[in-house]
Amino acid sequence: MVLEKIKSEYIFGDKSQVHRRLQALQLAYQADEMMILTNTPDYVSRKTSYQLIAQTCLT
Repeated sequence: MVLEKIKSEYIFGDKSQVHRRLQALQLAYQADEMMILTNTPDYVSRKTSYQLIAQTCLT
């Protein structure tokens, strides 16, 4: 039950899955901007995560 709740609140997957989920949230809330927090163990993986998200959103 706890794992299902976590899965519903997190966005994960390949680039197209993440893009679709972010677009759905943007449409649902009519958001002009979004704040994204990546949960990673270190700076390098966090930076990589943000770079992947940026590439996904800008394509």
